[in-house]
Amino acid sequence: MSKPFTRIGFVNQVRNFEAAFNSPYFGKWGSKIGFERAVTKDILQKLDLESQYEDPSNELNIVDHNTGFNSFTYELNQHLMPRMHLILPENATLQKFWTNVKNHDPKCSSMYLLDADPKSIRHFDTEALVNNGTLSLRKETEHEVNQTLLLTGSYLQASEKPKVRSMLYFNQMSLSWFKYQRVKSLFWLRPKDCIKYLGLMGTRFRQTNSVVAAAFNDINMIACSNSAKSKTVEMAMEQYKDVIRLPNVPGQEDLVLVEFQSNHDKHSIYSLPDFTLVVHKLFMIPSSTLSNNLHFLGPGADEYFHEVLPRNMLKTKVYSLAVKDLVFVANMFYRWPFKPNTDLELYLESDKS
Repeated sequence: MSKPFTRIGFVNQVRNFEAAFNSPYFGKWGSKIGFERAVTKDILQKLDLESQYEDPSNELNIVDHNTGFNSFTYELNQHLMPRMHLILPENATLQKFWTNVKNHDPKCSSMYLLDADPKSIRHFDTEALVNNGTLSLRKETEHEVNQTLLLTGSYLQASEKPKVRSMLYFNQMSLSWFKYQRVKSLFWLRPKDCIKYLGLMGTRFRQTNSVVAAAFNDINMIACSNSAKSKTVEMAMEQYKDVIRLPNVPGQEDLVLVEFQSNHDKHSIYSLPDFTLVVHKLFMIPSSTLSNNLHFLGPGADEYFHEVLPRNMLKTKVYSLAVKDLVFVANMFYRWPFKPNTDLELYLESDKS
């Protein structure tokens, strides 16, 4: 590939991903996730996707959100050879980049891009692909992992953080892609953002986002870089087995790859609205004990819950409660004969840390 000097010159000359990846211009006009093949091979080996998807070439559809200059997108495609790989690029430059890769690289024939400005694409545009059969999806009833849908994406900019929260909410409520059940998601995040979804117990990072994520997903940190030497990130890496330490790549900030495997069978939650309400109320002051926060649940809550909850649980700080304990509190709230009517209350979740 000759050396282009402009953004348009670079993307117009793209004929295959491997040549583009070796260009000094790779990643110059968009988010960059660029690792050598040996690193990506280690990641894919740890994920062990081939043992989870029985017939990817005929059944599996990958939906790739916010795709940047991403070597993982390409290697994942080559590793699984899916029935379809829907690319939803980060911007118009990347739309052109991935369109050229798809059109000129015979190895990437399963890739699919919508003929539209990436900024204008909404979920109903992709839902139309399901309705017309381009994406062939089904609800999973037999396997632990949905055989027809794998979500992946990169959420590296500040403006993209709400999208991760939306994904976790959709999974909690079985909406959007998650109505197909047991869907796996592989998300690239900044470590400082990822910590909020891992929710280390007993830390200020354990808030509503992390509880919701852990209640309805099996979570695993797959790979992480920590050139910033964050003690919190190191602590998080120690919580997960054999996390791959990513190399520091010039022009690339610290990254983490997190696996969220949707699992609604982890806990027996009597009422999803009550669970959501209880979690939001108790985490109004997460560093306080459960006993001190009971009054947020309404008049009479102190008396009722002191009768039905174990003493050691009452003395535990909210951010140190396991998800199963919060489920127990929510189920007791559901059984409370005199619980207040909260139908008119609105709960908005915000990033606090």
